[in-house]
Amino acid sequence: MSANHRANPTYCEVAGTLLLIDALARELILSVDGAEIRFDVPMDCQIQLNGERVKLRLLQPLDHAQISFEDCNGVQRARSIRVNWFWFTNEEAGRH
Repeated sequence: MSANHRANPTYCEVAGTLLLIDALARELILSVDGAEIRFDVPMDCQIQLNGERVKLRLLQPLDHAQISFEDCNGVQRARSIRVNWFWFTNEEAGRH
């Protein structure tokens, strides 16, 4: 067993607004209730936009995203990212 192995990673899910997507560095920053969370996005991370599997480069700042991730020694590693443009539309419709 290597020193980097973590027997019990913590799995979580969070939703917020994408602030920054760096496709080359494979990382993104998500705003959640005013806090910024940085995520590493490994190559095997499943990324969906409106139900279709896409590449990281197709995500845009201000997209509303739901991210499932694992916390590995303080590093948030995305396992899946779901973006749906209609989430904002539904939220906006509820405010009127």
